[in-house]
Amino acid sequence: YPITSAAEDDLSKNEYYENENENNENINEHFENYNEQNENKSKKIEQSNEQNEKDITDKLIKMLEKSLEDKENTIRAQQSQIDMLIKSNAMLMQRLEDKQQEKEVIVSESPKAAANENDRKQSWFKRFFGGSSQEQTIEM
Repeated sequence: YPITSAAEDDLSKNEYYENENENNENINEHFENYNEQNENKSKKIEQSNEQNEKDITDKLIKMLEKSLEDKENTIRAQQSQIDMLIKSNAMLMQRLEDKQQEKEVIVSESPKAAANENDRKQSWFKRFFGGSSQEQTIEM
């Protein structure tokens, strides 16, 4: 009879430990699921971060490309203006040269015109420098 009681106690202890083991296995399974969910969330966050970095990089590249394009357009416009100024300057220089040649022709054709041209030059010289150009030449 006492043996039966001891056997029942052992059986009862075995059931208890089996229940404890089953509970522990359930708890372990719960934490494994929890860890797996956390790993999945971490992967999603990492993928999201990578996508955000890519998006930001793409936006920055587009902004820089647009800025570069705007600067290139500005440079082209400025170069166009410079070219126009160069052409305009060349035309003005040609006109000035043509006028000077016309004056030289007039001066060479007419002694009176030559004297008038010389007087005009003297007058201009006097206004800006004082004295005649001949006097200035002598002083120099």
